[in-house]
Amino acid sequence: MARSFSRLSSSAQLLLTGVVLECITLLLCALAVIPFADANIATIIFLLLLIVGGLASSIALVCALVGLVKFRQYRVANICLAVVSVVANPLVLLGLYMAAY
Repeated sequence: MARSFSRLSSSAQLLLTGVVLECITLLLCALAVIPFADANIATIIFLLLLIVGGLASSIALVCALVGLVKFRQYRVANICLAVVSVVANPLVLLGLYMAAY
């Protein structure tokens, strides 16, 4: 039988929360690049990506940093999550895109 979320250790819960939030961000990023026929739908998805994806990626970064400082068990996984959270943050990507032009 599978272990429930509450039976995991605190470090595993924090890491799992960060990974789930970052997966939501990456899913929204993938959804935002799909071309839509209606400009209103594309705009709504883009704004949803910026708001929800930016917030989820920021919370995932905080979870990774807290896990990195407080727990030693998943140090490498927390470092990887922190790097992915910064690189895949939609607000950072938008800032880099705007700086390029």
